[in-house]
Amino acid sequence: NLNDFSLLKDGNFIELTQQSPLFSEHEALLKLIDNQANHLASTSDAYKVQEILERFA
Repeated sequence: NLNDFSLLKDGNFIELTQQSPLFSEHEALLKLIDNQANHLASTSDAYKVQEILERFA
């Protein structure tokens, strides 16, 4: 039941506030998704920095 879950936005991390039988699995998936998003952002930033540096090379 989706009404049993409460999602909070805490910075970039979303956590489930209520315990459920799948709480730890949900938490692990959310952390994985958050880490993936941060990794993709870091990669994107690295490409932008590289492009800027190449302009001045």
